[in-house]
Amino acid sequence: MKLNLRIAIIGTISICMAIAGCATQSPTGQPYGAQTPLPYRPTDLEYGRKLQAKIEATRLASADSKIAKTEIEPFKIVGDLYFVGIHNFGVYVIKTPEGVIMLDAGWADTADKTEASLKKIGINVTDIKIMLTTENHSDHNGAAAYFKEKSGAKLYVMEGDVEAMERGSNALDPNMSIRPVKVDRILHDRDQVRLGGKVLTAYHIPGHTKGSTTWFWQEKENGTTYNVADVCCWEMPNNVVSDPNFPTARLQHNWEVLKSLPVDIPTPGTHTYNFDLIGKLERAKAGEKNVWIDQLGYRGVIAAYEQDFEDKLQKQLKDGPPPPRVRIR
Repeated sequence: MKLNLRIAIIGTISICMAIAGCATQSPTGQPYGAQTPLPYRPTDLEYGRKLQAKIEATRLASADSKIAKTEIEPFKIVGDLYFVGIHNFGVYVIKTPEGVIMLDAGWADTADKTEASLKKIGINVTDIKIMLTTENHSDHNGAAAYFKEKSGAKLYVMEGDVEAMERGSNALDPNMSIRPVKVDRILHDRDQVRLGGKVLTAYHIPGHTKGSTTWFWQEKENGTTYNVADVCCWEMPNNVVSDPNFPTARLQHNWEVLKSLPVDIPTPGTHTYNFDLIGKLERAKAGEKNVWIDQLGYRGVIAAYEQDFEDKLQKQLKDGPPPPRVRIR
């Protein structure tokens, strides 16, 4: 059963909603949030497969840690949203009149690079007032304790990931360890976080971790309001039919949630190759405008990864779940 792509003939209005929510026509302050999940068109999956091939090629080409952790000059994406991460790993900040919101903190051993990037865009660590997470793994929040201690910010974490963040973890590779960090607010699905006029909605997308979170909000640029998302996560558990932590119906629901978000600008991603950070930077350098507006990319990536999930699900329903992974210590 091929995803039941739910392909339908979509009229002009539906197509407009499917690819953008028509952000260029949105009045400032347009209400935002999840809508009715929209059916895919054949072109969504076709486009997504091409993107997936590029994503995989970029991932393999930059797998070496010397490349993956290379510094990237910080830059503005849209409105008050800035990239302060590294080659393969996204860290984002949102400036507000009341302080800065930080989305993920990155690796523990790249905190100095993130801090240098913050300074380049005029942000002191003490300007950070709220820290948010997409997941609890060390490549995205190994530096959470460092930035929380140095900034005095409040840390908000989705249910499911709180215990892991507060317990911390020790690994054979020191770079994979996470120092315990106190969580100040436990988030639940569709909770909102507010600071200085910004309103970010947390969508719970469990599967990669128990508390995987996609963040959705709006940014304004030259009188236009854009719907923005920082997406986590495409990766699903190895067992999608009988993992007690991740019921199949809940995993399927995740895709419905992601399809319901009328995203105009996806951030380059928690892993920046998911939305082609390097390629978009090259296009911007060449003079192309609005490279970060990527409604088709958002829809396409979701279509491709949901198809992969459905293929995996149907195989496991037929053949049974895979054997548990053995952790080598």
